[in-house]
Amino acid sequence: MLTNEYIIFGLVFAAVFLTVVGLFPLCFFQPRVSGTAAEMYALRQVSNPERTALLQLFCAGLGFCLVLSVCMYLVLEFWLCFLLAVLGGIVLYIVPGRVIAWRIARRNWKFEMQMLDFTVAVVSNLRSGFALPNAIELAIEHLGNPIRQDFSLMLAEYRLGVELSEAINRMNDRISSENLQLFTATVCVAIRSGGGIAEVLENLIHTIRKRKELEGKVRSLTAQFNFESLCMVLLPIPVFLILYLLDEELMRPLLTTTIGWWGIAAIVVLELIGFKVLRSIGKVRF
Repeated sequence: MLTNEYIIFGLVFAAVFLTVVGLFPLCFFQPRVSGTAAEMYALRQVSNPERTALLQLFCAGLGFCLVLSVCMYLVLEFWLCFLLAVLGGIVLYIVPGRVIAWRIARRNWKFEMQMLDFTVAVVSNLRSGFALPNAIELAIEHLGNPIRQDFSLMLAEYRLGVELSEAINRMNDRISSENLQLFTATVCVAIRSGGGIAEVLENLIHTIRKRKELEGKVRSLTAQFNFESLCMVLLPIPVFLILYLLDEELMRPLLTTTIGWWGIAAIVVLELIGFKVLRSIGKVRF
């Protein structure tokens, strides 16, 4: 038992050591991260891509040490400890990437929600006699990020000599937004044809409003299904805790035997597969 205590202490010390020392490469080492222009632009708006890649590797090592420490404390077999530690490292490796993906999706969703107010403001400014670049600049003054940040970059390119339609197309390549694609196509066609931009954008406002209404209805219809699928996936956890509190001797072999851990692994895999299938069923694309 003394040997196991020394092993546990050493693993915990290694985990703490990795936590402290891992801050230095995060500050001084910059790995190369590749991706498309749109992916890199979206990633750089919410985080530093190089440090995110390093953070993923650091979290993988930390998860491996922590899970291995817990398994050694429970006096499990070495091969099982190693397997669970690898799984823990994989899980913590995925977590930073999922957080970044959620932040990117949240930024894109906020941009989509701001496009309607932005288009209305642009039409109002055009009706007041402003040119399109000035109308866009006045419109973003009353709106927050991310739409102000992205259109400010587009206007900066326009002031440096890039044609307005080309600057808008570049912004459309950087940002994944269906409403922006409609706005880009509408403005570029109006500029080339010489028609009235205000009248065309008014039709676009009507289209965006209809899309928002439809999206809101679909989200309200699928919200209950998504909540029920999440409850079904998480339900085994409280059931296990209740049974463990009612009869500890009956549930203890599930945590102290090899067959019990294999059963837990099978349950986790099946739960993840079921959750993925349910999410794919309830996911609606517009």
